[in-house]
Amino acid sequence: MSLSTPQTVSFESPPRMLDTLISGQRLGLPMVDYIAGNRQFNAVPMTWHDHRGHEILMMLQGANTYGFKDKRQVELTGGHFMVIPAGTVHRGMQDVRTPSILCAMVVREHVSNPRGVPFTKQEERWLLARLGEKEPMALRMPAAMLRQARLLHRSIIQHGPAAISLEAQARLRLQTAMLILEAASQAGRSSARTGEEISQRIITHLEQHHAHPIQISDLTDLSGCSRAKLFTVFKNATGLSPNDWLLRHRIQRASKLLIATDRKLEDIAHAVGIASSPYFCRLFRKYMGKTPGDYRQTSRVTRPELSHA
Repeated sequence: MSLSTPQTVSFESPPRMLDTLISGQRLGLPMVDYIAGNRQFNAVPMTWHDHRGHEILMMLQGANTYGFKDKRQVELTGGHFMVIPAGTVHRGMQDVRTPSILCAMVVREHVSNPRGVPFTKQEERWLLARLGEKEPMALRMPAAMLRQARLLHRSIIQHGPAAISLEAQARLRLQTAMLILEAASQAGRSSARTGEEISQRIITHLEQHHAHPIQISDLTDLSGCSRAKLFTVFKNATGLSPNDWLLRHRIQRASKLLIATDRKLEDIAHAVGIASSPYFCRLFRKYMGKTPGDYRQTSRVTRPELSHA
């Protein structure tokens, strides 16, 4: 189900409470659908939903688990935040172990802010790209971000639906903008680290299992990424797709066997995980510029010490 407008999510705590929501329009910040704060609560399971913007969830105290339509779950504990990209179907689960305090906001995916307050159009595009580039995961808030989130939450609860003075409006707008900037910055840093870690994990797996059939599902399970995300992260790190990297690695291994042993081409092909010797020959010529036989002969002429290894 897609939400065309922000909705107030209800929580159970004696007595029953509602989130306090303030619209971005009210703050003079049209790039934000709303900012929200709740008091202590015990959550009941929410219905599946998504947002027309990127949702930034900041858990100030307690814990909750969020479920996603791909069956993943992410636990969000006090001092951590999570960015849920626009259109990602999710819901809060009934897994709150202590009374929790949450501050949240939804940043519009498509910006139509003619005044450019407080960001320029170029800055807004950068922010949105950072917020929407990763799958949801719990990230630790730096001390300054956590302090700012607590201040914003206190301001939301304090003002709520009441009239907001010009001073308070300016303060809320700046607090919100600072948190959007910090969330985008932290998400970007985490994406770089996570991308490197994922790519290295995949490379290690390919190196260790290159002699056996490898399915893309093996790699998505290993990385915890979708197929599209896996290809993007791996190519950003290596310049190659996982399949191209694996084929190059197999040919490199085969080239060493060609000059170090007298094994038949068919045996070498099987040893590096290539089932067909004709296909092996085509791949070898593609990547090495020579047939396996020519490579073996020329390599042994230039390196005679390997001819009887």
